[in-house]
Formats: sequence, C-alpha cells, structure tokens
Amino acid sequence: MAGSGQEVGMFRQMLGMVTVVGTLWLPSPSMAEPTRTLHVANNALDSATCGAKVNPCRSISRAIAHARDGDRILVHPGRYGDLNADGDFSDPGDEAAEVQTGCRCMILINKRLKVESTGGAQVTVLAAAGAVLDVVNITASNVSFGDYGKGFTLTGAGKVTDDDGIGLDVLGGRDVRVIGNIAQGNRDAGFAIRGDNHTVRDNVSTGNGMGFSLGSDTEGHTVKENLATNNGNDEVFGHGFVVGGQKGTYEGNKAIGNRGIGFYLVLFSGTSDFEFEDNEAIGNRGAGMWVRFGAQLKVRSSNFFGNLGESVGGSFPAAPNCGLVNDMGGPIDAARNYWGAATGPGPDPADDAGPGSICDVNGTTVVVPFDSTPNSLLESLEGAPGAE
Repeated sequence: MAGSGQEVGMFRQMLGMVTVVGTLWLPSPSMAEPTRTLHVANNALDSATCGAKVNPCRSISRAIAHARDGDRILVHPGRYGDLNADGDFSDPGDEAAEVQTGCRCMILINKRLKVESTGGAQVTVLAAAGAVLDVVNITASNVSFGDYGKGFTLTGAGKVTDDDGIGLDVLGGRDVRVIGNIAQGNRDAGFAIRGDNHTVRDNVSTGNGMGFSLGSDTEGHTVKENLATNNGNDEVFGHGFVVGGQKGTYEGNKAIGNRGIGFYLVLFSGTSDFEFEDNEAIGNRGAGMWVRFGAQLKVRSSNFFGNLGESVGGSFPAAPNCGLVNDMGGPIDAARNYWGAATGPGPDPADDAGPGSICDVNGTTVVVPFDSTPNSLLESLEGAPGAE
C-alpha cells in the first residue's frame, strides 16, 4: 500500500508537470491576435467599425481607440485636428482633444503603436488651430511616431501654462522613436522628450517657442540629425536644444538662427557617457552653447560661429561673441572644433571660447588643437523634412 501511495504521488506530480507544459504551449491572447493596420483619411467618417483600408477613420484619435497594442496606424495626406478651425473639437471628424483638462492634448497615444503617414510630413498636418493644449502626447513605451518620409507636421498649439503649447510631448516611458517630423508654430517647444532610451532623429523644429527640450532619467537618448531654427517668441526663450541628464548621444544636430542659445546643456553631477559630436551652432542670438553644472564634458567635430551671445530672458547674461560658455564649474574638452576662422576661436568672424575669453565663466575650456575648416557644414540637411 505504501508503494501505491508513492505511485499516486508520482502520478499527481507528473500530471502537474503535464498541466504546466500544456499551459506553456497555449497561445496567449496577444499571440492569437495578429498585428493589424488601421487607416485614417480625409475622405472618411468616424464610426464604431472604421479603420479598414476600404473604411478608414476620419480622425487619428478614433483609430487609436480601435487599435490594440502592436497595431500600425497609417494616416493618409490631409489635415487633422480642429477641421473647421472654430476653436472647438466637437464637430464630426475632429480629433478627440482634451482642452485644458485631462491630457491637455489633441491626440493621445497611450498604446504601443506605430503611427506613420503615407505621404510624409509636408502633406500630413496635425493642426490645433491655436487651442490651448499640446498637439500630440505619448504616454506609452515602445511607440513609433513617424519614420523616414513618413512623418507629420504638428502645428498651432496654444499656451497658458507650462503644460500647454508643445508640438509633440513624450511624457516618459522608454524606447519611443520620433523620426521625420516637423513642429512649426507652437507656442512652447516643438518637441519635448522625457523618459529613457528614446530615439529622436531627422526632425525639424521651426518657429516655435523653443526647438527641442530633452530630459532623461538614467539612460539618456539618441538624438541625431535634427534641426532647430528660427525658434523663440515673447513667452519662451527660443533655445535650439535644451538638454538635461548625464548620458546620451547627440550627433549631427543643428541649431541655426534661434532667438536664444543654440545648445543649452544642464549636465548632472558625475556626468558620464555623454557624447556631443558633429553638431552645429550657427547664427543664434544667444551663445552657441551654454553648459551649466556637471563634472566633465567632451565636445568634438562641431561648428560654432556667427553666434551673438546676447542676454537671453534675464536668466543668461550677455556673453558677446561666445561660441561656448563654460558655466559648469569644471573642465570642458572642446578641442578639434571649428570656430569660424582658420585661426581658431577669437574675434569676428570667429566665435570666442576658452582661456583668456569672457566665455569661461566658471571653469576652463580646452580649445587647442582646433579645426581650421568647417566640419560637414550643413551638408547633412539635404533631404531633411522641411529643408529645401
């Protein structure tokens, strides 16, 4: 009998193993539901069943409501948002905006989606028409917004508080991709990026309150080949790039002709793994670059010239003709950069920087050896969204 008891126990143990193995092989609900593509078009109507290619939705918000995590939304050329620009979002086909309440945004992406246009940013416009909100908020991780030749123009976000007026606001999470978009005519930042390990590439921010606002928690972001130009208004300073954190890769970005500082860096103490290379600060009214806090920084193969170094917004004193202002309390290694003349940093036509200049406010900047010719000046702008 004892043996029989042992056999029963062994059988029950085996049955449990079979049950576990069987459970492992059962498809999960997400596996059972294939990835779908939902369509949005200007010649369509929103409905409870819209989204198919033959029955597209009129608004991106409705397609998002119908979508599941992992789906793709294809937006066809046209205008989306406040369709008749009457100041509300209550008309058929308007986006499901939340004005000064909720997300305070026109379009909320709160699912893991890939959202792309079929015709590119020039012909696919998300227009807030001056409403007090952000054009697009992203709150989910692993979202893809735009792509090469598949982006959007985000415009017309009005501002009352610091929560309004942004073209595209990534509010946290990780692994979001923002590629190939144009932010134009928004009262605050064209792009605001928070969270970790996001990719921001080939976007253009022009005519906004500021260009790009980028902050990271621990891991930093990959920020490459973006253009900030002609930003600034009577409410916002107009910096090209505002960067906070201690890690990240910043390569091939251009801050040109902005009302404020080209690149404003607030680097946390103990900064490490922060790469700044092949960037350009040209013709900004503030300094080309202003660095505060942090412990160490290396700047390589970048161009600084034509920056006026004017006082900006009461928070930044005048630093006339400064390409790089060191206000971080430590050393900056800025060798191997071009300063506007073959003779290196100094008076016009060059920008100034380094020992003996007024640009070393709190720290010492190494500028020798320097490059005597520009580094890939503006060439990589060809083909960027909004570039001619």
